[in-house]
Amino acid sequence: MTSGGTTGIATWRDPRWRTEALEWAAGQLARWGLEPAGEPEQPHVRTWSTGFPLPLRGGGAAWLKSVGLGSAQEPVLARALGGWAPGHVLVPLAVEPARRLLLLPDGGTTLRETGGDPAAWEDVLQAYAGLQLALVPHADALLALGVPDTRPERLPDLVDDLLADDGAQLIGRPRGLDPDVRRQLTARRDDVAKACRRRPGPFLSLLVALRMAAGALGLRPGDPALGRLRDAYLEPWTAYGTPGQLRGQCDLALKVAPLERALTWRRIPRGVHPDERGEWADSVPGWTAEDFEPGPLAGVPA
Repeated sequence: MTSGGTTGIATWRDPRWRTEALEWAAGQLARWGLEPAGEPEQPHVRTWSTGFPLPLRGGGAAWLKSVGLGSAQEPVLARALGGWAPGHVLVPLAVEPARRLLLLPDGGTTLRETGGDPAAWEDVLQAYAGLQLALVPHADALLALGVPDTRPERLPDLVDDLLADDGAQLIGRPRGLDPDVRRQLTARRDDVAKACRRRPGPFLSLLVALRMAAGALGLRPGDPALGRLRDAYLEPWTAYGTPGQLRGQCDLALKVAPLERALTWRRIPRGVHPDERGEWADSVPGWTAEDFEPGPLAGVPA
């Protein structure tokens, strides 16, 4: 397949890559007694991934997904999650780690597409917390699969490296990180380390979930509904602390989470065609600078 060392939109739209990927998917579907119906569309094409809905003869659909080198762990992770927590995830029909391909059953309409309502988002966040709790015993196995290691004890050193990366931070270039902001963040290194020592790592990902919910529901930062979403997410974690303690740990995690997101965006362009990286280049300095922003729960009672 043509995408061995380079990925991106040019790869995903390459006729040879498309033909080979779809042939692989058809072969895997045949193992399940399924057959594609017609030529699929390719509605999702991003620098970091692409996806095809595959209509099936007789009804229903499957999804073919491919990810870039920066997310190369996703196929093997999806397969492992299907074994460890099948009730929480879509269990892949097949994966091809070398070519970073996943074949998935159709999961239905997403909350992002429908907007949903606060109660639906609360249910999703509780289910997400349940998945994280189910994976606690598998932490070492996750790392062995290639999942990036951003555990609390490693995060301060990773942030040091992130702030020192002039290229990723676009220092001295348009849309780059303000050198004064970098100096302030560097000076706050001990605060970051302290926050990392005091909060569980899984809470970092709540930042993205809250931002997505706020966008779908039309909520502004500080809206009490976001506090209820936080509390719904924290409810399954009661074995790890009182509600007040968990909310305090959540607040600490959300202060650090933008830096973890910057690390993610530094990794995503790995292997992408050089001429496609520019559109997303400011994501790293943008998320880094967001560490100074109040965050989605600013003003929500603790």
